Amino acid sequence: MTLTPMPIDAAPGGGINSSPKGPAGHGPAPGAGSNPPMTATLPGQPNVSAGVTEPSKAISSGAITTSAPLDAPAEDLAALTRPDFPLLSQIACLGQPLIYLDYAATSQKPRQVLEALQHYYGHDNANVHRGAHQLSARATEGFEHAREKVAAFVGAASSREIVYTRNASEAINLVARTWGEANLRPGDEVLLSVMEHHSNLVPWQMAAQRTVAVLMVRGSWSEVVTFVR
Repeated sequence: MTLTPMPIDAAPGGGINSSPKGPAGHGPAPGAGSNPPMTATLPGQPNVSAGVTEPSKAISSGAITTSAPLDAPAEDLAALTRPDFPLLSQIACLGQPLIYLDYAATSQKPRQVLEALQHYYGHDNANVHRGAHQLSARATEGFEHAREKVAAFVGAASSREIVYTRNASEAINLVARTWGEANLRPGDEVLLSVMEHHSNLVPWQMAAQRTVAVLMVRGSWSEVVTFVR
């Protein structure tokens, strides 16, 4: 089954033939990475190199397959998706396969994302929205195409509602600082759990202080404590 993973187009590198998209959004271009060429399985083409066969068109169409079918049983999901992550193919201590759990700090990249990054830096590396030359046009096209795909996936009214951020912490701060301060009123309650990461506590604490809202932290199913008034 052919899937269209969102991260494929998150790295600029769209096709050449469609016209540039709409107004610019916000957010930096994806960070640099140094990865060896990898292979992608394209419909009707057995394992062609992303650096040899018109990679712009392949990535623009999102025609890169993954190992896991959508209806895979839960117990098989790890076995089916693990091959998509080259980093997890190595052996850790005691001869056991590497298991990585620190995704809250740094997420690992599947081969589809690595291939998209490899293609972008090898073919379309240029500033988006800031150049009139061919590379910049292709980078901008890929950037905006990714925004449109995300908008369709989440049901946004417009691709202009999609804002790229560097990480979850920046995104939470942006929401708390903009939507929070525009909508919270004195006496409104913001409810969090005691399990929240610091990055999802401090922004709302500060927003509550600025708007005179009440930040409440649920300590258990039967306990709610007032954190800030």
